[in-house]
Amino acid sequence: MQKPEASGYLRHIVLLTDGDLGNEEEIFAALRLKLGGARLYTVAIGSAPNFFLASKMAQFGRAPSRISRISARFANRCAAFSKPLRVRCSLM
Repeated sequence: MQKPEASGYLRHIVLLTDGDLGNEEEIFAALRLKLGGARLYTVAIGSAPNFFLASKMAQFGRAPSRISRISARFANRCAAFSKPLRVRCSLM
């Protein structure tokens, strides 16, 4: 988030997280101060992802949030999420 903005380009940040964090307010404060014009897309994964954290971070980033349990459907959701960004979603 701290890289200088390049003229004529919009920075896109994709964050994959299980949301197992306890310092939400510190995260939100950092996003307010440092995100700038970048878009922050969040993908919360795991058996019990933190929906509140992922969706609130995406609101700060003016981008969508997706929630997915790790399953066979995850690959499809990842592909659907990345399609509008014109990037390939690769899972290992």
